Amino acid sequence: MMRRLAIRPVVSRRLRAALLLVLLLAGLSLGQSSLTNWFLVVVIIAMLAVFIQSWRAATRLAPALLLTFRPLSAAMLGDNNAEVPIRCTRLSVYRWLIVLHIEFADEGRQVITLLPDSLPEQSSDQWRQLLIWAKLMRRQIAMKQ
Repeated sequence: MMRRLAIRPVVSRRLRAALLLVLLLAGLSLGQSSLTNWFLVVVIIAMLAVFIQSWRAATRLAPALLLTFRPLSAAMLGDNNAEVPIRCTRLSVYRWLIVLHIEFADEGRQVITLLPDSLPEQSSDQWRQLLIWAKLMRRQIAMKQ
């Protein structure tokens, strides 16, 4: 029996709100610092560069994923709904966050960040199943190393 879980992630509003909050807090802390002149300008430019890169990564749409429980594996839907196998290299799992580090056979690496509002249906049952799959996959990755 092969049980599948199809995930079509959407861009998370919570992640974007958290990035804006971090930018606001960084700006407030710079206002309280004793940096002046060109030191302050360099720090502001670096902070904005990091924010822009993070914002682009947070608003990039993740690929559709097909996760199977038996055997424990992952694939993404490519062109024409063809299944492309992927390999999870690292996995961070929390109750409210899942970070997948995946490798494609030919396209390189990608990091996928999933929050409960990343699922289009925002179903708590689907999020629970995703958490179970991620914990099992993390255990499998640890056994291989």
